[in-house]
Amino acid sequence: ICSSGLIHYFHSTMYPQNFDFDTLDSKIRLVEHDTSGLTDEDKDVVMLDKSYQWIKIRGWIITIVLIVVWPLASLPAGKFTKGYFTFWVFIAIAWGYIAALIITFLPLWESRSELSLIVRAMFCKRI
Repeated sequence: ICSSGLIHYFHSTMYPQNFDFDTLDSKIRLVEHDTSGLTDEDKDVVMLDKSYQWIKIRGWIITIVLIVVWPLASLPAGKFTKGYFTFWVFIAIAWGYIAALIITFLPLWESRSELSLIVRAMFCKRI
């Protein structure tokens, strides 16, 4: 990890690019101000408020489950045996894998029409 930083430092010192940083202010648009991909429905204040409430409620629920309910579920066991500890490790690993699958494949599923359009344009040379 450190070697890449050193290589970059020495290469930049030997071959400086003398970049004009005023270009950042004059020519590069900020992503926060780009609304070109948003529809009127995406900007609807009522829909955004409902979405905000939806995610806030579910965020509190998962927080309470992970911080209160999950640890309380281990109290009846009293002493953690090797088998009981293995059970909780299995749950944690399964949770991680399921979450990884969801955050990987759900965005692909939601954008399947755009992805198919891109693939057809790449391989069929027509849309």
